[in-house]
Amino acid sequence: MISKNFVLQISMGLHARPSMHMCLNMKNFDLDKAKMSYGDDTADMTIMMELLTLGVPFGEEAKIVLSGRQEEEAMEFVEKFFKGEFEDEIYSK
Repeated sequence: MISKNFVLQISMGLHARPSMHMCLNMKNFDLDKAKMSYGDDTADMTIMMELLTLGVPFGEEAKIVLSGRQEEEAMEFVEKFFKGEFEDEIYSK
């Protein structure tokens, strides 16, 4: 199991499109656990509605906890996601 904190650099925050992008991609990794925490709330990163309820805004920090065979690869994806590296892809659809 690994955990890291990241500051969200997606300009519009974690709303519908970014949440969908996160969920669809996280489902591609072989993980037993994929959790994101913000404030007092925690969400399963493979369930879009749970991510939406977190409402992580731009510039805020969230904690990620991953466990499973591909936890390292998944955390690399999460880091790029939080840095906003997929923002063009998210909003081009």
